[in-house]
Amino acid sequence: MPNGMNCECVKRVQCLVSRRRKDARLVESNFKESLQAFKNGIVEGEKELIARQLFRAGVYQACLDSKLSRHLELSEILSSLQRRISQSEPSIYELYLENKQRVEEQSNGVDIDKLLRGVLKSKESAKGLLEGNILREIGQVKVLAERMERLDKYLASWKESLRMEGVIDMKVIMDMHSP
Repeated sequence: MPNGMNCECVKRVQCLVSRRRKDARLVESNFKESLQAFKNGIVEGEKELIARQLFRAGVYQACLDSKLSRHLELSEILSSLQRRISQSEPSIYELYLENKQRVEEQSNGVDIDKLLRGVLKSKESAKGLLEGNILREIGQVKVLAERMERLDKYLASWKESLRMEGVIDMKVIMDMHSP
């Protein structure tokens, strides 16, 4: 700021700009917190969906492994699922390991008998249907995982666009007090 620009009106504007910057920092902070809470909610929901899809894939695989039995134990389901995805889908296997407890908890909400009822009606087509259902469930897990990755990228750019403090500035363009 040039010499002689220390009059009361400049000081008032500087004080106003300072307050507005403080307000902008507060708003920015609140938006970032809301954005993070939004992200956390979506990620938690996505993880639950992934766990459900993985559990269902495990049921179908365990049914195949047990020669089309409907009476499956949780340990059989998890073992069959792990064997299937550890070999063919390493990235999905990592997701499984991160969410293993969630996958196990799905046994409380998934009715295995009901899930297999329609698939096992016809013994001739059951194996093909089970394999198709496994592939569909794993495909859904891939879609959900990709969606979580895209969400991270979107939210990172949204956070960057929340920078409000730098927008508030003061530039003196004229000195009305000079002789």
